[in-house]
Amino acid sequence: DSRVNPETTNNHFEVIYPFIDGRIIFNDRDHKFGYGGYFRHHFSTSLTTLKNSNYISPFLSNFSEVGLLGQYFFIRDSYGDSMTSISFSVGNLLGSYFSEDLEKLNFWTFSPGIKTYLQSDNTRSYRTSLFFSTSFILGKKPYTYSSFSVGLSMDFKINRKISSKDKIQLENEFK
Repeated sequence: DSRVNPETTNNHFEVIYPFIDGRIIFNDRDHKFGYGGYFRHHFSTSLTTLKNSNYISPFLSNFSEVGLLGQYFFIRDSYGDSMTSISFSVGNLLGSYFSEDLEKLNFWTFSPGIKTYLQSDNTRSYRTSLFFSTSFILGKKPYTYSSFSVGLSMDFKINRKISSKDKIQLENEFK
């Protein structure tokens, strides 16, 4: 159980804290769009203030969220490999949360973002990407918060993209 503090400022550039997440994404054959699920754990007790402020984290303990996500690739490199995508995720905070008056709270998260790969070789079993996103944690008023995230991610592939020759053969055989 965790209490939530409504008396907090909400300036994105005064505080930072780490989080870690895992995602499983299923992309279409042409790598234009993908969908999947995610789990994210926020280390809000590791809050670091960047300015001399009296910022108090609204969540007095670390918290986790789970949800669904989608992505659409809209920029490709000169080899035709997907390079940049927009993404959107919807999730719910796990755990029990209570207001200062001990009223039970439920939080939903909405996170639009953008991700770009740092290398264009799509034949590797992994690719590193840089991402930017904003998150809206929506609860009952005045318990609604937002955040801005910047991070580095490593995407591991479970399977390989088929070759152009095999793709043409499959399209001819199964029209």
